Amino acid sequence: MSDAGDYGDYVCEVDWCVGQVLDALERTGRSDNTLLIFTSYNGPENSAYEPIQQHAHYSMGDLRGIKRDAWEGGHRVPFMARWPGVVDAGATCAHLTTLGGLLATAAEVAQTEVPDGAGEDSVSILPLLHGAGPVRSCEAHHSMKGKFALRRGDLVFIDAPSGDDNAEPDWFKAERWYEPHDCRANSMTCGTTCRNDATATWSTRTLCGTCSNSLSASNSAATRALEGKTNETRPADNLSHAGPCAAHRHHRCWRHRPRRAPACLPTGWL
Repeated sequence: MSDAGDYGDYVCEVDWCVGQVLDALERTGRSDNTLLIFTSYNGPENSAYEPIQQHAHYSMGDLRGIKRDAWEGGHRVPFMARWPGVVDAGATCAHLTTLGGLLATAAEVAQTEVPDGAGEDSVSILPLLHGAGPVRSCEAHHSMKGKFALRRGDLVFIDAPSGDDNAEPDWFKAERWYEPHDCRANSMTCGTTCRNDATATWSTRTLCGTCSNSLSASNSAATRALEGKTNETRPADNLSHAGPCAAHRHHRCWRHRPRRAPACLPTGWL
C-alpha cells in the first residue's frame, strides 16, 4: 500500500482512521462543535531505524532520539488541533505545551474544575487554542534509564553525558555526523568550553534539534541555572508539586512564576 513496509502501511491506516472520524463528525452534524486533536505521546519506537535503512523514512524527522531517550526526538512530537470557530485554519503555535495539559484543558472547556489532588502537573492550553499564550515556560523530561532533562526556551539541558538510552546505531551517527558528547574523546571543535567532568550536555533548537554534541560550558550562566533547576527535579519524595513547571508525577520540580508555557511539542494547528 505505502511502498514503505509494514510501518508505512500502518501510517496509511492511521490516516484512513482519522478520515473516518472526520466523516462521522460531518455526518452527525457535530463537526463545527468538536475539538479534534491528533498527536503522539512520545517519539518513535526503536524499530524506527529499520525503515530509515530500507525506505529512507525518518520517523523522528530532523530531531535526535527516539522513545525513551532524553534527546528531543524522544519527547517532542507533532500536535494538531481542529476546532472550527476557535482555532483558525492554517494557524500555527510555537509555545511549549505537554499532553498532560489536556486534562486541565478539557475541564476548562467543559467549564468544570479538576478535582483536588488530580492533574497536579496539568496546565490548560485553551489560551493557545485561542491564539494567545504562552502558558508554560519549561518542562522536565525523564528517560528510560533515569536521566533528567529540562526544556526551557530554545535550550534542552540533559543532566548526563548523553541523551541515549536506546543504543543509537553507529551507522545513523555517521550519517548525521554525530560525534561523541565527551570532547575528550574526539577532536571536534564544539564552539564551547567542555566541562571537566563531562557530565552534562545541552542542545539548542536553532540547530534543528539535532546537534547536541556540544558539552555545557562550565562558566555558562545559562547552564548553571538549568543544571540547578534540573537537580531540583530529582526524586525526593512521593509528592508532585502543582505548577506550570511541574515535573513527571512523583518527582519534585521547581516552580516558576508567572505562569507561562512548554512545547517540547511544537504545535501546529489544523
